Amino acid sequence: MLSESLLKSFLATLDKIYPIVLNSLLALLLLLIGFVIAKVVQWLVVAILKVMAFDVGVGKTGFTEMLKKGEVKAKPSEILAALVFWFIVILTLVAVAEAFGVAGAPVLLAAVLAYIPKVLAGAVVLAVSIFLAAVLQNIIVVAANAVGLSGGKIISRIVQYAIVIFAFLIAVNQMGFDLKWIVESINVIVGGIALAMAIAFGLGCKDIAGDFLSNFFRNR
Repeated sequence: MLSESLLKSFLATLDKIYPIVLNSLLALLLLLIGFVIAKVVQWLVVAILKVMAFDVGVGKTGFTEMLKKGEVKAKPSEILAALVFWFIVILTLVAVAEAFGVAGAPVLLAAVLAYIPKVLAGAVVLAVSIFLAAVLQNIIVVAANAVGLSGGKIISRIVQYAIVIFAFLIAVNQMGFDLKWIVESINVIVGGIALAMAIAFGLGCKDIAGDFLSNFFRNR
């Protein structure tokens, strides 16, 4: 009788433990699959950004040099890919938690899923803008050298930095952060700089314009 009682107790305990062990193994398997997927996506992101010359474009903005000063050895493309990797890992964790009925997981998963398109859109905008800024910077330098214009490198740098800054603001705004007041402030600053340059150009060209008009009417 005692042996039967012990056997029943053991089987009852086993029935309780079995689902827990099975669910734990299944959760670990799902996490492993999610980890592998995250690694593959991370590799793809690095490969795509390499084709787009993302690191080269970011390097021309001075951001890579800033990372080196901060003793960060990773390339900008690797940092972005790492962010994507951890985002997928977190998404996997939340999804597994929801699958096993963890309280609050569905709400968190919905929030994460709703945020994914914003993050991807912001990252794409920033990556493409940095690439285009680098291309435009090279075009301006070549064009300035072709016409013999001095200061072409400075102008190209200003244009490149302006594009990257605005792209960053657009990307952050796309991710759901309200930066209207910063954008408005930058618009005011840029407008003021443009006005100052126009006035300076006008004053500098005053004598040239006067000579041109004087010669024009004299020839008439």
